[in-house]
Amino acid sequence: MSNTPPPPADQTPPPPAKPDAAAPAPLVPAGHSVIFTAEQAPGLIKEVCFTAPEGITGYWMPTEADLAGIELTLPDYLKTQQATDRHWSEFYRQAAGVKRGAAQCVFLNYFVLTERTQGEGEANHSGAAVESWKTKPYWVNDGGDWFFRVLFDVTQKKFVWYEHNNTA
Repeated sequence: MSNTPPPPADQTPPPPAKPDAAAPAPLVPAGHSVIFTAEQAPGLIKEVCFTAPEGITGYWMPTEADLAGIELTLPDYLKTQQATDRHWSEFYRQAAGVKRGAAQCVFLNYFVLTERTQGEGEANHSGAAVESWKTKPYWVNDGGDWFFRVLFDVTQKKFVWYEHNNTA
């Protein structure tokens, strides 16, 4: 028998702690995303854009936490741009941090790796290995809106720029 008295009736134990809400899953599968450093960002943008977003004043390196939830509104935003529906499991993305004055933005380059586009991507990187997309800008000529870029303003929490490839 225990000598410890029971707690008074007016003291109830605290409720169990709720687990932190998990961050929303990105649209692209795990392993299909890379973040470029602030030093790599200008080259990424120069290499993959037909016309770079206006007003870029600097670069920064986002973290995975900075990217969490960024794609929640991307499908709806793409519809406003008359883009076709996506099979996100096929997509890859390259991310980089961009400054526009005091605003921090995230530049995202989306693309699909297929047997055909892997060859094109390799050719654009002087025969680099298929995995070169993790370290070098990945650009494919043509492909339409299956190869696109967006700019997300972190402060305003909205997409502010969009560009896609031409079609053959």
